[in-house]
Amino acid sequence: MNSFLFRGAKAYKSFSFEKLASQFDLDQKQVRKIISKLILQNRLQACIDIKKDLLLLDEQGNVQELQQLSLQYVSHI
Repeated sequence: MNSFLFRGAKAYKSFSFEKLASQFDLDQKQVRKIISKLILQNRLQACIDIKKDLLLLDEQGNVQELQQLSLQYVSHI
């Protein structure tokens, strides 16, 4: 699911938790937990709209993820 979200962030602005759960054969609660963890770890630049039950992606998320990976790489050298 992580790879799907990272790639999907390039083409989509949001995802429905219901559709993500059915697509990956997971409970919606599990999907929220995985996504929340990615957001808290700064691996996914997004926010959750609880009322509409949507994951809203930040358009700059891909750049920030690349920056995070670069920092991790440099810190291990």
